[in-house]
Amino acid sequence: MQLARTRQTDHQTSTEITPRFGLRFHLLSNIRDELLIEKQPKRRVVLRNLLRLEWRNLYYSDDTPPSSTLRVRDRIELEFPFNRARVTEDGVIYATSDAEWFWTRTNPAERFANKQRVRAGLGRRWSYAWRTEVMAVWDRSRDSADHGFTTADVAIDLRLRRVC
Repeated sequence: MQLARTRQTDHQTSTEITPRFGLRFHLLSNIRDELLIEKQPKRRVVLRNLLRLEWRNLYYSDDTPPSSTLRVRDRIELEFPFNRARVTEDGVIYATSDAEWFWTRTNPAERFANKQRVRAGLGRRWSYAWRTEVMAVWDRSRDSADHGFTTADVAIDLRLRRVC
């Protein structure tokens, strides 16, 4: 579930409520460690695909009527460990990158209906539960299918992750 607020124009903002459903496919085979109950890759390279379906509900700050649309997101993820055999080992330093596409069948009147996102960076797994990552993020979006993609954001993403 996502709850977000977006500045569409100088005079309009939108509030978005988006329930999501997704599946992650491990494209290289995994072994399962019964003690830790964690999937571990058989190879050094981890390649995954995350496919999600979102039901986006947008509410606007002006007289624009609310809108609702379905959006498909598809993300290809790649991880590679530098100092350990696998990215699932404690103390590993790893490279991580992904590319994601956001598609809608319809073109709602909002800035980020269709997007492309590429991220790349480095991470460290301190323990089973704790990770840190620093990533460069490049987003492109378009307002409608007949417009081209334009660069929307270039950012640095710092993360402290807790896995339960």
